Amino acid sequence: PVLGVIHTVLNKEKAKELKLEELEYGALITGDRAKKEFGVIPGSPAEKAGLKLDDVILEVDGEKVTEQNTLQSMVQKHTPGGKLKLKVWRAGSTFEVTVTLDERKEEK
Repeated sequence: PVLGVIHTVLNKEKAKELKLEELEYGALITGDRAKKEFGVIPGSPAEKAGLKLDDVILEVDGEKVTEQNTLQSMVQKHTPGGKLKLKVWRAGSTFEVTVTLDERKEEK
């Protein structure tokens, strides 16, 4: 299963370093525009759900995203076509969105 984001897992120190003091956990959607890494992969379930660069995925199906309970490990518990309810932080407010996971495509 694939969600389609490039992310960094936040902890208290990392969040403070990134000036996101109000957050202590989550998966920050990151990217490097210079390398054409956009954080949210075009056409992915994450893009279809409206996720954006600098969003922080706080929870998956009510479970906090942490260093011990990573976004990747939570996604891997599901199958392609499965639905996840994400709690997302964006610019100071939170919202929920449901995404339908896709199947990982082999790189050609």
